[in-house]
Formats: sequence, C-alpha cells, structure tokens
Amino acid sequence: MAPVILPEKYYLQHFREMQCYITQTSLHLLDSEQRRHFDALDTLTEDALCLLLRLLGRKHVVFACDSLHYQEISDISAALDLLQQQQWIRPLSHDDVTLLLAALNKAELQQLVTEFALAGPAKSAKKPIWQDYIAEHLPHQQLLASPLARNHIVVNSQRHFDYWQYLYFGNSHGQLNQFSLRDMGILATRKHTPAEPSAHFEDIAEAQFGFKLMEWQQACKALADEALSNLAATVLAEQPLLPLDSDALKERYHHLLFRLYSKLLESDAEQAHKCLLASEHPKALEKQVRLLFQQGNIEACQSLLDEILTAPPSEELLLFAEDFSQRKFTRKRTSILTDILRASSQPLAIDEAYVQHVEAGVCERYQRQGKIAFHVENQLWLTLFGLVFWPELYLHKHSGVHNAFQRLPNVLKRGRFYQQLGDEITIRLNALYDSRQLILHLQHIATEHYGEPNGLFTWHPGMLEPLLLFINHSDLASVKAHLLAMCKDFKALKDGYPDLLIVDDGKVRFEEIKAPGDMLRRNQLVSITALQKAGFAVAVQTTRWHIDPEQPYLVVDLETTGGNAQNDRITEVAIVTLVAGKIVDSWSTLVNPERHIPRFITELTGISDEMVRTAPTFAEVMDTIEGKLAAGIFVAHNVNFDYGFLKHSFARFSRPFQRPKLCTVQLARKHLPGHSSYSLGKLCQALDIELIDHHRALADATATAHLMQLINEKRMSPHD
Repeated sequence: MAPVILPEKYYLQHFREMQCYITQTSLHLLDSEQRRHFDALDTLTEDALCLLLRLLGRKHVVFACDSLHYQEISDISAALDLLQQQQWIRPLSHDDVTLLLAALNKAELQQLVTEFALAGPAKSAKKPIWQDYIAEHLPHQQLLASPLARNHIVVNSQRHFDYWQYLYFGNSHGQLNQFSLRDMGILATRKHTPAEPSAHFEDIAEAQFGFKLMEWQQACKALADEALSNLAATVLAEQPLLPLDSDALKERYHHLLFRLYSKLLESDAEQAHKCLLASEHPKALEKQVRLLFQQGNIEACQSLLDEILTAPPSEELLLFAEDFSQRKFTRKRTSILTDILRASSQPLAIDEAYVQHVEAGVCERYQRQGKIAFHVENQLWLTLFGLVFWPELYLHKHSGVHNAFQRLPNVLKRGRFYQQLGDEITIRLNALYDSRQLILHLQHIATEHYGEPNGLFTWHPGMLEPLLLFINHSDLASVKAHLLAMCKDFKALKDGYPDLLIVDDGKVRFEEIKAPGDMLRRNQLVSITALQKAGFAVAVQTTRWHIDPEQPYLVVDLETTGGNAQNDRITEVAIVTLVAGKIVDSWSTLVNPERHIPRFITELTGISDEMVRTAPTFAEVMDTIEGKLAAGIFVAHNVNFDYGFLKHSFARFSRPFQRPKLCTVQLARKHLPGHSSYSLGKLCQALDIELIDHHRALADATATAHLMQLINEKRMSPHD
C-alpha cells in the first residue's frame, strides 16, 4: 500500500475540524477568558495560527526564536510579533527559569557557564547536574539578561489548547495528532458518526471540574512530598464544587483522593488521612473499616459497616462488608473467596509447561476428553453485549457518542445506559425471541460494522465462533437475563468473568481456572454470582502442576537460511508428535525460502537452492503447521531458536503464534546432568540415541523426541 502523504498544513486542517466541533456544540462550556481566547483565533493570520499550532504541538512550552523554521510559514518574525501582541506567547520571566533550563541542551547550558565565567561541573557530567549547577550559582536576573535567554519565548496558551482538546475528545488521552494517525490509516475510526454532533458534557461546571480533575490526576503521577501535600490540600478544598449529578466525576474525584492517601502515607500521614476520610471510593471505605477495626474502634467500625450494608456503593464493597462482618463479628474464620476455592472440585493435573498458559492447558485437556472448550474470559460477554446493543450504544442519538474517535458511549461511562435507553433495551431484547433471531442479529451487526473501533471488544475473524456455540447450547432466557443485568449495572459486570466456556454433553458451563497460588478476586465473585443468578452453571477449578503421561509433545526442528529470525527464512520444517512415551506421528517438508541459500548453510544441512525450488512457500504450509501445533507442548532443542523463527514467520502474515514450550537443552541440564556438552549431536552420542543425517529437520526432530522420552522418564521418576 502506498504511503499516505499529508498536505502541507495538515495540522491546520485538523485544528479547524476541532474548532468547528467546539463552535457547533461546546461554546457554553467556555468561561469568559476561554471564550475570549477562542474567539481571538479568528483574528490571527494563517501564518500566526500555523506557528501557534506548531508550538502547541511540541514537548516544551519554552522555545528559541531562531530555532523556528517551517517552510509553510512565510514570515515567522511577523507571526511571532502578532502572537506576542495578542498574548499567545510572552518573554521569559523569573517563574520560567526552571522551564528554560529544562528546554536547553547540554551544550547551551555549558555556553551559559562559560559566558558568566563560572567554574561549572565536570564536562562529562549529565545534563541534570548542569541544570542544578546553573540554578544554584547563576542569579535569575543575570540568566534572563543573557542573549540566550532573550532569544527564548514562552507559549502562554497551552492550558487553553489542552481544554479545547478535552472538550473535543471528552477525556485526558485525546490529542490533535490522532487526526494525523486517522488520515494515515494507522488509527481506525468509526464509519458511522452522529448526524448532529453534541457536547461531551452537560454543563460548564461538569466540563471545568472534569478538566481540573484531569490536571490533578496527571500531577499526582509526577509530584512528590511537599508538592504532593499541596496538591492534596487543593483537591480537598475543591470538594464543595464537585458536580453532584455526575457519577463518573464523583468516582474519579474520590479515587484520586484515595491515590493521594496511598502516596502521602509515608511523607505526610496527617494529610493522607484527611484524604482517606474525605474519599467515598469503595477502596477508601474498605480501608477505613479495616483501620477502625485495627485501632480497636469497634463501634465506629460496625457503624460504617452498617452504612455500607444499607446503601452499598458497589457490589464489590457489599461483598467485602458482608464477608468482614461475618469473619470479625460472628467468629467465622475464612473469607467467602477462600470458601469458594476450598469448595472447588479436585485440582486438575496440568503439565508444568503451561505455567504461563494454564487456561490453554486446561482447554487442551478437556478437548482430549472430547469436550468443547474456549478460553473466553471477559470477551464473550463484552462481545455479546456490544453486538446485541450496538444500535443503542453507537447509533442512537442519546447514546452519547460525539465523534468518530470516541470508543465508549457516555451512557456507559456515566452508568446511565438502562436509565436513559431502558425502553429501547426492552424492545431489543423482546425482538430476540429465539436463538435464530439472536444469531441473525449478531451476524448482521458484525457484517455491517466489522472493524469499527469500540471500547468493549476486539474484532477478529473467529470472534463469532464461541458466541454461536454458546447461544446454540444455552437457555435464551438466561442469556437475556444476564444481558439485562449488564445494561443495568455495566460498571459491576464489565469484567471478572470466568476463563473458560465449556460444552460437555450438549450443556454449557463456565469455569474460572486457578493455578497454584492464584487468588479469587472480588470482582470475579460479583460476575460469577450474577451468572449463577441468571441460571448458568459456574465453577471454580483449581489446578496443580504435574507431568501428564498422556500429554502430547510436539517436537519441532527447523532448518533456515541463517540465524536471524527477523531477516532469514525457513528452508525445512519437521514436527514429531510424542504421546505417552511413543512417537505417534512424523511430518516434514522442505520450504522455499524465496531467496538464495548461502553456501555454508548448504554445506551444513545439505539443502540447496535446487532442492527447494519447487517446494511450497511458508505461506502455503503455514495452515498445516498451525494445525499440527494447535494442541500440545512445543518442544525443541534450543527452543527459542525454532519458536522465534515460527513466530516471526507467522507475524509476516499478521498471524499470531503462541504456544507453551519446553527446551530439551534446559531440561537435559536439569534431569540428565554431568555431560560435557549439551549439543544435540554430543548428547545423542553420549546417550546412544540414533542420529543419522544430522542438520536435516526430520532427523533432528526424531532424535530430539527420543531425548524428550528419556527426560520425561526422569521427570516422572519419584526419585528425580
């Protein structure tokens, strides 16, 4: 695909697009000063506006005038004069010295030290040391009088620009460069946009407080100690101005207070506890309960628990309060989550190769037993929810989708989906009167809107397969009951879903898989309970690490044109399947690398250009390779070499490749110690394993399979 070339003043076009949106929808969200600046944009020349946008789009707010060179701006000097006249930019002041020092490079800092005949640190010292030295030894007045400082200006309007971006995108992540990414095809946007755009915010109080909250959240990440204490004081003082009708803002505000409590606990305990007591975030309320109990203030602890139990802010906090009350005040010794884990069925034995892929190990175990199993986690329900209610979420005029960049509708962010669109939701669910209608609706939405960005799920070719299986084997009333519960409380039911969807003997069940040491989280208990309430069978399945004699091991060997997975190509593939200590299948093929095979590689492997000329390309055999490696553990001698080559080869066709893997070099060192060399040839010689035609894929894979047999005998030995 030919690269997209943006027009010369692409950034001006993008700003005009944002400016037009604000003019149409959001002028009432600007205070008098912001409105004055916004209106003044129209009095700037095109050169001045272009220069302003260039400055606003850069990292610093301090700039050297003689460094500003833009071919599309005909008169930089005139543009600077006009921007300074209208106070978009200004000369440096004493308050800007820190910003100036941050903007200067090391050579410029050394120039200042030389100009004022200062001793300076060692020339090899890093830039921050030079900055600190100048800040300490050079008075601000002298520094600002220097030619270097007089050549710099400060952008005086960054906060206004940031607020305009906030009004357009509705969040703290939106930036003007997203327009460029859209135009270049890098960032996908939705095809269907509102016919009549509307503002992200209901009134100026909500917009202004949300913007301040965004600034506080960013400062909370960067500040420390005294500055963080001052920020906490500012945030606490603003609590009376919090818009009470915005649940989303209230949650963000109280979460910020809890974060400030956590960060200030060591440096300013008094201010930290003020933040904790002011916060109504569920984590803060839970912390307050625990602290009151630890301090022996039992009466206050029980009183706060009663408040939570009477009007719980969230399902998770309700579970905590019920659990804490039982354990601390009725002599119950274990938590609800611990009880559920203990009540789960006997642990499943899963091969230790699945340490990083335990769900895949359980899936494959069930599949070997003839059951259907998918690793779905949150995606099953989020995809089903998103597709079923796509018209209400992304096409309805009251959904709160304001432009093509927006991923999550306001009705979900604000927790008002059922409150605002309850009638439409009821009509939608009633129209899905049988499984066939539901499937037709899903297929229609997926076909019509495939690839359109959303904040719920990821589009991919196989996304409908587990959904259709689930619908065809589930009670439709249960499916609709849980979808309705998600509509009413999306925040509580947007995550925490069980790992696996299993169809066994025509019946659907869900399983949450827990490896040794894993804990059951409270949000998982919320979702599991909701699924059970809707009528679904849900279980928690624990696992233990074990070497399963029936586990398939897929022993792989590759020959290649060289050792670099990124640049070289595969010339031969062999896969030997080992089950219960026996080789049950062998497969190999030459592969046309579509490039010259170096002479030293031919001398090593015996594979020449002539031999691979009529062989299939990797594209022609990758489906076969993927199928043969689909269920089992990937094994190879120096596994990262073979695994890395296949991963890169699949990635060239935008295909993911991920398997649990074992390395016979590492395993042999552990279970077959004492050898002087662990190369395949030397090991085979020492262990009396036949290896003829070394450095051909099938021969090496077969020998590696026999080596794996010996290793497994040791691994499964009680004395190992």
